[in-house]
Amino acid sequence: MDATDDHEPAADGVAGDAIQAGEVGPAIPVIWDGEVAIVVRKPAGLLTESAPTIDSLRQRLRVQFASRTRYLVTVHRLDRDVSGLVLVAMTKRSARLLAAQFAARKVEKSYRAVLAGRLSGSEFSGSEFWASEAGQGSEASQGSELSGAGTGQGSEVNRGLRWTDRIVKCEGEARVAIAGDGEPGKVAETRVEIERYDADRDVTLVRMFPETGRMHQLRIQASSRGFPIVGEPLYGPPRVKGASIGGGETGRIALHATSLGFFDPRSGKRVTVQDPEDPLAAMLGGHRFAQRSTSPKR
Repeated sequence: MDATDDHEPAADGVAGDAIQAGEVGPAIPVIWDGEVAIVVRKPAGLLTESAPTIDSLRQRLRVQFASRTRYLVTVHRLDRDVSGLVLVAMTKRSARLLAAQFAARKVEKSYRAVLAGRLSGSEFSGSEFWASEAGQGSEASQGSELSGAGTGQGSEVNRGLRWTDRIVKCEGEARVAIAGDGEPGKVAETRVEIERYDADRDVTLVRMFPETGRMHQLRIQASSRGFPIVGEPLYGPPRVKGASIGGGETGRIALHATSLGFFDPRSGKRVTVQDPEDPLAAMLGGHRFAQRSTSPKR
């Protein structure tokens, strides 16, 4: 789904690849294992859930963990074209506890994305700035320059935006739209941290922190402001100069779920899981972006 893709339990609306009995795709990487729950990395191009005869993350995990548990459920979903971390419950109790955390907005999510164009200000409708820590010499201000970015292009680093919209589902279609004036819709809120602008490719690297979990939330919010996520197939054509889109992968956009923060259903302690890999690097010529804090200042 959305990307928040996101995290509202809804069907992806796209047919997956049929599989025969006994067939299963490559093993899914496990990033964190809490016994009663795990965090895994979903590859782009794979459905989160599907019918038993269709290849999906859940079907692969059921085979992968067949000797460990008969119960396995994805607590939230990512769009088929989006890669990143997914929280999976291995018991009914953990599923119930984790679902309650999502409902109460106690789960913190962050994404990394590459947007087409230069995102720099709050001049867009539904945007406002939040305080940031730019220029303080912290890890957040070091090592994050995109390959090919010229000097003098770093003024946007750590500048934060808050995007607030009302989103409506398009009747009969697996897509959403921004609600018009007077039109009812569900509130969608996202914090956006601008990391760096790459002038050579005319793209902006950002971190996105959704505070709600609407269908296609991040994708529609970025595109509606004129800065679609690179590779976006649904909400407007991508505008990219010289970017190496795909990196050997097909059917994906430059959006990756990088971290999840939640309460461990077994111990009750707060856990933050971060993906150590950077799949967006291959999409932009192999340049690896620095890892950064996933908790923006409020």
